[in-house]
Amino acid sequence: MRTVTRVEVRPVVSGPGWPFAPLDAVGALLEVEISADGFLRHMVRTIVGTLVEVGRGRRPASDMARVIGSCDRAQTGPTAPPHGLFLVGVEY
Repeated sequence: MRTVTRVEVRPVVSGPGWPFAPLDAVGALLEVEISADGFLRHMVRTIVGTLVEVGRGRRPASDMARVIGSCDRAQTGPTAPPHGLFLVGVEY
């Protein structure tokens, strides 16, 4: 059992025309930052994969609470590939 204390999803803001170009013209990159008391194997990739399904309209945003509350891996979205995911830091 792990406790997620914070999840932030924010656009990566850079590119031609920034800061005057509309966000959708800048790019579709998002940064997801997750803080927890520990992580299980593929936990972050599973959370990101489920968030991608929400972003693509395949499930409602309110579904995240249901999925997390179910404690059932079968209720989540696909496991996101590891490309672009990295550990930022460890705090004790």
